[in-house]
Amino acid sequence: MPPAYHCAFTPTSLASTLVLSTLFNLGVCQAAPLAQEPAPDAIVELQKLFEASQRQNLPKSKQGYLQAQLAASWRARGNYYNAEKAYERALTLFSDDPPSAANYATTLDNFGTLDLTYDVIDPAEALLKKALMLRERLGNPMDIARTQQHLAELSIAEYQFKRAEQYAALASAAVADQPQARADDRLSPYITLAYARCARHRCEQGMHDAQQAMMLARTLFAEDSVPTGHAYMALGFTQWSSGATQAGEESMLEGLRILRHALRPEHPALLRALRAYRDSLRSAHRFQEADVVSAQISNVQIDPSTQPCANCTISVHALQNRTP
Repeated sequence: MPPAYHCAFTPTSLASTLVLSTLFNLGVCQAAPLAQEPAPDAIVELQKLFEASQRQNLPKSKQGYLQAQLAASWRARGNYYNAEKAYERALTLFSDDPPSAANYATTLDNFGTLDLTYDVIDPAEALLKKALMLRERLGNPMDIARTQQHLAELSIAEYQFKRAEQYAALASAAVADQPQARADDRLSPYITLAYARCARHRCEQGMHDAQQAMMLARTLFAEDSVPTGHAYMALGFTQWSSGATQAGEESMLEGLRILRHALRPEHPALLRALRAYRDSLRSAHRFQEADVVSAQISNVQIDPSTQPCANCTISVHALQNRTP
């Protein structure tokens, strides 16, 4: 099986055209930050293909590939539980196939960012560290940079701002010379640097990073795209933290407008942005307005069956030493 590659995956087109015997030529895609939500029948078709691969006793690499794509599809639909189970099955299948090391590493990274998105922090850290170790061994600079960036985002969630800055700076430097880097590879490190440096009392430098992120977002993404919304939120944070409260609030409100338009109300990224705005209001002693935002967050309806369980332990795949 060839090394994993980064690509955009369309379940519908795969389900309608894929012949199982062609799977030797496919690699697991690096998860897009906000993949297009697949149609329900696309997931059904992928499940049928996986069941057919089992009946035909196809190689573990092919079965693992299909499970990885099922995980990506469930993830795009906002179903953490089903995505988690599919990622675990994919890792088990890839771990039994030595030529699948690159796909195993990509699946570890994708699984880790899923956990990070839903604030399942300890498993995310274990998965991403294992992915980085394996990717460093495999030696693909772009793959290494992607996991470094994801570890930078994890470090922000853990309030480890120095470590976040270090990882994001490494990722930014690495993608600068990589023509195959995608747009979010170039944007994400600047957003992380903005938060990390401002949190380390270097908001002037952080604002420069946020402005760079805004420039890239406007150049590389649509005006109302989710990455542009995140860039506005980062700019607003640095402005507000620097004392430019009015400008910071305007930027944050624009970011929230974009994210509300683009994401489901229960999407973790939108809820996280609302909490950031609420916390900024509280820092300005605007408690009544902050309470209104808190009520908006509390009123979001979330299906608990699709979410991480509250008392779950770390994934066995994050702890095992076995790799392809």
